[in-house]
Amino acid sequence: MMPLTPNADVLLRGSKRANRYTLHSAGGGRNSLVLVARLTDAFTAWRARDLAADQIRYLFFDGWFPVVRVGTKRTRVPVLVTLGVTATGERRVLDRRVAGAESAAA
Repeated sequence: MMPLTPNADVLLRGSKRANRYTLHSAGGGRNSLVLVARLTDAFTAWRARDLAADQIRYLFFDGWFPVVRVGTKRTRVPVLVTLGVTATGERRVLDRRVAGAESAAA
């Protein structure tokens, strides 16, 4: 089985050509491309889910900089996460995404 990168979003957001290169360098093949397609579809469906019934009462925004492999290079990327707390006190991950670099003007 192919080892997954710590941040699948880097792999999922890239072009098919970049994904093939990353998977090839990780020892993947045709089965790995099928896995990436399934993960992409599942992640897209998760992001598009309806949150209206969750009755979110509180929002928390957090971020961190995990080290990920992009091609053959290891680098830190900013990841933002939105967490929600429902009326019953359950915590839910509402969204997560790789963020762009912060500008000097920010």
